[in-house]
Amino acid sequence: MIRKLAAMALARTVRKAAAELLAAAQLGVGVSSACEHILHEVEAPLSLHPEHAGAQLDFRNAFNLVSPGAAKAVLTRALPVVGTYLEKVYGGDGAPSVSGWAGDPDDTDAPSPTGDGHHDGADRPPAPPPWRLMLPAERGAQDGGPLGPLLHADELWLLPRRLRAAHLGVLVQSFHADIVAVGAPADLGRVMGAAGTAGALNDAELAPAKCVGWSPSGAPAPAGWSGECAAEGVVQLYASLGGPAFVEVAIDRLTADQRRLSGAIADLPVGDLQSQLLVLRLCAGPRTNYWLPVLPLAAAARLAAAVDKDAKVVLTGLVRHACDSPAVVQAGLECAAWPLGAGGWGMGGRTSVAPADRLASSVDALRAGAAY
Repeated sequence: MIRKLAAMALARTVRKAAAELLAAAQLGVGVSSACEHILHEVEAPLSLHPEHAGAQLDFRNAFNLVSPGAAKAVLTRALPVVGTYLEKVYGGDGAPSVSGWAGDPDDTDAPSPTGDGHHDGADRPPAPPPWRLMLPAERGAQDGGPLGPLLHADELWLLPRRLRAAHLGVLVQSFHADIVAVGAPADLGRVMGAAGTAGALNDAELAPAKCVGWSPSGAPAPAGWSGECAAEGVVQLYASLGGPAFVEVAIDRLTADQRRLSGAIADLPVGDLQSQLLVLRLCAGPRTNYWLPVLPLAAAARLAAAVDKDAKVVLTGLVRHACDSPAVVQAGLECAAWPLGAGGWGMGGRTSVAPADRLASSVDALRAGAAY
């Protein structure tokens, strides 16, 4: 807990300075909606130059293999305020003790400082100080650690900078270990080779089998490209990026998955109404929120409509009374679509917010780009 509180305070203190340090190729720290920002950046040059191609480069087990010592050295020099924390938690030979609790000297199950742990009542000597069990702070970044994103982003930040400097005609952006490049197909082949060479300098091992390239024009894989190559589209940063037909197939798959999830919620045992409503609000709708800002408007509207339809079907089956008229049911569904702050449940209102989500995402990407 002490380590987490310290990391939270440091993360807030250095967020702006860290974002400026890692700019402009590494958007893993301090950039709002960084994945959406990168996807918009990828779409723009491919729209202007359909003969160009995009690539996603992946590194094998990057967070564990990349040298944490190198990351610590860079951050300690660039952001001295985090130096003590990094040294205590990520450096040195022995883990420091950070917390503990006292045992009861009268507790016969507790280990005694003198060894046997037992004394006769009349002959009992003065009670020794309470024994303490100390907890060591194990080294290494943990999932969910407040300072973890900064350490992860810093470990590979030199790699995209080197790629950008060596390939001026190629757009190179990075979100932690996910590196995306857009340019002429021949250039992307050279970028892949350079990524393997430059990554080795950071103890990062390129994984060609996990790298994928996408050519909207259907151009073949360039010389030097050892990863997969697709013509229809790819899934980059967990969102579909490709031509209309590729996106439509992705929407069909998402809609089918969504329908199965909604059906499973409706099929929960009778008597679990509270759980059904909670899961419907927290899982069935929000799982599609990430997709809506990055999809083309028509595709986002279709996905939002499908999500809303399934939510309304389940919600009607759960709360409708046999005496309710269609007008009462419709009014109830409209109220349920309102956000929680307005007295609703936040269910079934994706269609109305999908265009605004897309607009807000695009504006946010423009603002982030201007700041960089």
